[in-house]
Amino acid sequence: MPTYSLYLQGEIFEFSLLQFDETWRVYAYPAISLTCTASNPPMALMGSESYTGTLRVALSNNCTYGQNTHHCQGDGHGGYVASHPKGYGGLLNKHASAMVYGGDVQYDFSKGSSAALNFKWKVKQLNSLNGAEVVSPLMLTMPHQRDVLDSTFNGAVGNNAAIHKSIHGTQQLAVGDVWPMIIDLPDIAWHAPRKVLDASMLQAIKEAVITDLKWELPWNYQTGTGDPYNAGKMLAKMANIALVGEAVGIPLKKMTRFLDGLASGLEYWINGTSRNTLVYDESWGGVVSCGCKYAYPPPRCLNSGPPNDCPALNGDPVGNGFDFGNGAYNDHHFHYGYLTYAAAGLAHFRPSWSSKWGPAVLSLVRDIANPNGNDKYFPKFRHMDWYAGHSWAGGVAMAYLNGRNQESVSEAFNAWYGVSLWGRAIGDNKIRDTGRLLAAIEARGAHTYWQIPSIPNDIYPTTFAKHHTAGIIWSNLIQYQTWFGMLQWEVQGIQTLPVTPASELLLNASWTRVAAETFESTCSGTCNTDGWITFLCMLKAVNNKEEGWKCAENLPSTVYSGQAAGGNGNSRSNTLYWIATRP
Repeated sequence: MPTYSLYLQGEIFEFSLLQFDETWRVYAYPAISLTCTASNPPMALMGSESYTGTLRVALSNNCTYGQNTHHCQGDGHGGYVASHPKGYGGLLNKHASAMVYGGDVQYDFSKGSSAALNFKWKVKQLNSLNGAEVVSPLMLTMPHQRDVLDSTFNGAVGNNAAIHKSIHGTQQLAVGDVWPMIIDLPDIAWHAPRKVLDASMLQAIKEAVITDLKWELPWNYQTGTGDPYNAGKMLAKMANIALVGEAVGIPLKKMTRFLDGLASGLEYWINGTSRNTLVYDESWGGVVSCGCKYAYPPPRCLNSGPPNDCPALNGDPVGNGFDFGNGAYNDHHFHYGYLTYAAAGLAHFRPSWSSKWGPAVLSLVRDIANPNGNDKYFPKFRHMDWYAGHSWAGGVAMAYLNGRNQESVSEAFNAWYGVSLWGRAIGDNKIRDTGRLLAAIEARGAHTYWQIPSIPNDIYPTTFAKHHTAGIIWSNLIQYQTWFGMLQWEVQGIQTLPVTPASELLLNASWTRVAAETFESTCSGTCNTDGWITFLCMLKAVNNKEEGWKCAENLPSTVYSGQAAGGNGNSRSNTLYWIATRP
């Protein structure tokens, strides 16, 4: 194929990519000389000489030739903005000189039931030296942001025209240095917001609690000889059982031994004596697991541990597989969210415990939800992507072509619920409200991008929306699967667990109805034996309490055992209590 070259000079360039159905604009500050070279397959824009300045690139139309079925639906492709005489291209030209190079997230809890959340963009005026007009940046809003923008915000332009349609939904224009938003804060604390009114259900829950108070951690986890994820799930389960017991009137003295077991199991992880030790990593600033080369019997780690024998910290594919990638910062908010919930529950019953172990628990909270940008030991909000409206779970093990990812949005929500409970337990309103805000953001992300209650859907094409649930969301990809399998019940289950009193803010009726139908139609084999069926019963109860109760009342105790991959963080007490407290 021949090669074609074209010499160009100026400040604004536009080029189209036929094979991708896209048109792009390049803005140069100051002007630049370029050579455009096209052959098959590569295309290149190359500087004709050395250049010092700023180049900005903007997608001006992703339906240039009408070939992309998804992007070309409706008006979501940048072709027209009614309120501007020169259309979207005219808006790009006007605002291109306002370059956003960063931003701050600011929030205020003075209203109590809601938070004032501001995105304050850092803007550089690229042509201000030439005496040009100072303009505000032109940005694109995402679906989850638009209905919480404060009514005082007047930056929407183009009659709310959808400029681009991406895998994360349509994007609309906004102009402004600050985006003010109002976020309603969840206020569910230790128990469900309703009491158990049915006498027979209440009696069944009490009996379940008395039985569950005899439950013990598996032998290896009693000494921290396991992974922090499953340890966290089971310790959180213990705290939850005690909280359910409190809610239904079980005397605290009957829970003393059980809480002793919770304290012992939890302290192994936070006092540095667990066989799989948690250590501080100076390179990235965080708490990571050393890793355990597990052997049995008796339960032990074949490696000697820190400082020189930590298989999870080797930085190779094998090491990155230990503990679900904890050593490479994978899923930290899942792991430490469970541990924080467990610590909060214990501190709720034993305030003196938090006086001794509070600083250690705070290290876990700072690892995943640190609000302090000046903290020299932990980064600010490691997981939360404030613009995307949800967390990312992927760590630093490798750079994926499709960007960052998160599978279980429900476990992310649980992490922030746990943080809020820790704040309540120790009387720290800042920690409490930080957790409440993070939980509110995560729930909005779940409702917008993970849960698909109806078809047609504003975010996804029908071919994907028919699944009703997103399994893994990436920066550039949406998948209907999990990291551990591709079965439908696996997707529904991982986007449900764990179920706590706060879950009713996450599991709304419209989505749970269709999710339970898919879950039930495919739940067999290990779905039953590994305890995932417990979450099916809880989903069903959202829309039909009696049906959920019937599903759960005769489940065998094995579905809640420490060996049940799905149900090991759940209990009969919690399952029945959730169902009985549905409206």
